Amino acid sequence: GGPSVCVSEGERLHADADWADRAFILRNPAGLEVTICSDAPYRDCRVFVRSGPLHFDGGRSVASISVGPTAGY
Repeated sequence: GGPSVCVSEGERLHADADWADRAFILRNPAGLEVTICSDAPYRDCRVFVRSGPLHFDGGRSVASISVGPTAGY
């Protein structure tokens, strides 16, 4: 594994070049809505409510992450 990235409920995080293109496994034990966008600004977004690996078509990287009970852009 590599370094972990933690995002708290209500927080938005823009990707850092050090981790944006790495493989992700989402750990979401609280079942919050996690919105992950693979294009900036906030385009090509998907919402996840479970833990598991993240897959984007075409090998895209993560551009931003938002976490909340009703997260999203």
